Amino acid sequence: MLDGHTTHVVVRMIHVLAATVLVGGPVSITLLATSTRRDRLPPAAILGLATRIEVAYWLAFAIIVATGIGNLGALGSGLPNPDTDWGRTFVVKLLIVAALALFSAVRAIVIARHSLNPTPLAAASLSSWYGTTAAATTVVVALAIWLAHA
Repeated sequence: MLDGHTTHVVVRMIHVLAATVLVGGPVSITLLATSTRRDRLPPAAILGLATRIEVAYWLAFAIIVATGIGNLGALGSGLPNPDTDWGRTFVVKLLIVAALALFSAVRAIVIARHSLNPTPLAAASLSSWYGTTAAATTVVVALAIWLAHA
């Protein structure tokens, strides 16, 4: 059986690894979608890959939420109040995560619809969807790093 410290380290490691999927998947699709026309990648191929990334993205998102709650539980009553700098930053982070979840749900629907009709324009539009996702997720990661070291 793992002790409390080891369990917390394992949960935090899983949390960080899931974050790499949340950033890396969208960055990869953004780069591929941007090069679709130049490299003459078939739209069906890039949309098929995006569909697979969506599955990994949502699995990682679920893991992030579960382990985030676990991390908060481990901190217990030691969490600063929302009227502190840490607390305000944490609330901003949660609001961005909620907005990212809504945006990503719309993105997933758009990807599913585009995959039914894989045109070059549909494949090229992925760079906007996933670029925005990558940028927002990077902001969340930056806030998480600030919170961890504040």
